[in-house]
Amino acid sequence: MKKFLGLFVFLVLLNGCDDGDLTVSSFSFSGTDTVQSCPLDATVADPKQLLYKISGNEAIILNIPSSFYRNQKTEDGVPRTRVLQAGELIYRVYASTPAGFCSSATAAPAINEEWSGTATAYITSKPVLTDDTSTPAVGDSIITKYDHQIILQNITFTKGEQQQVISTMDFGSFSTPYNVRFNFSPNNVDPAVITKCPSKELLFVSKTTLAIILLPESSAALFPNTVGTRTQPINATNRVAYRIFNASPGTSYFCANIPPVSPTVKDEWYAQNNIAGNTNGIIQVVTTAFMNNNQIAGYSHTVTLKNVTFENALTNFPIPQADYILGVYNVNL
Repeated sequence: MKKFLGLFVFLVLLNGCDDGDLTVSSFSFSGTDTVQSCPLDATVADPKQLLYKISGNEAIILNIPSSFYRNQKTEDGVPRTRVLQAGELIYRVYASTPAGFCSSATAAPAINEEWSGTATAYITSKPVLTDDTSTPAVGDSIITKYDHQIILQNITFTKGEQQQVISTMDFGSFSTPYNVRFNFSPNNVDPAVITKCPSKELLFVSKTTLAIILLPESSAALFPNTVGTRTQPINATNRVAYRIFNASPGTSYFCANIPPVSPTVKDEWYAQNNIAGNTNGIIQVVTTAFMNNNQIAGYSHTVTLKNVTFENALTNFPIPQADYILGVYNVNL
């Protein structure tokens, strides 16, 4: 009878301790572990980007839509947010160091444990500036990639009736390449030549396959034949566009009433509008006169873009220099 009573008490205590919570002591990931990625499926409109980290025979996998890692700077303190869905966060323990995440042809070791996770992901994206070493833009800063910092919060891993709860995890940083250059004025000291179309309110700077297009409400107001400095905010009626073509466009492309079929525009951005009272999104024009035989022969208008960020539906990027001398528009009298 005593043996039966002792066994009964043991079973009650054992059942009382099994509350569904299990601490996985080997859960050994940190924000400094390397985040690796798999290629995207180009046939899908918004393919999922599979990211994973390996530590010994453990792996943690995050698989959310690639649009959360778009090349667009997030506002300070306002990350992109994703409430993870089923299958988007997985923790595994393998029989040996795992491989073959990106290829079905590579046999992965046996999975000893698999835990499904729920969490909220916060992604903060920012551009990374690098000195441009290409000719003739040596010395310019360019954006070469975007870094995406991933923080997971309120994480619950589940395996059967067992759970592992983690309040916050620094998943790490994932980078996406960005090959847009903005080097119309190398070193910001050699301004390009700005050309105005004779029959419409459009001015442009073209360099190889790149072009900046100024679309002022009134070119006469922005470029008067008067010495001095003036500014205009970028807005719905004073716009600035940045285009990348598949080949070098000629002057006729910009000034034609109907743009030619070729070359084609690969990418296009517009400068963000100025916010009233702020110093962002400003076009500054400094006008000087040039002389000939002691008489004014014309005016030079030096155009500076101040604190300008270009954007489209998918990406945005700031001009690396806060005060970027775009070029000079000369008017002969």
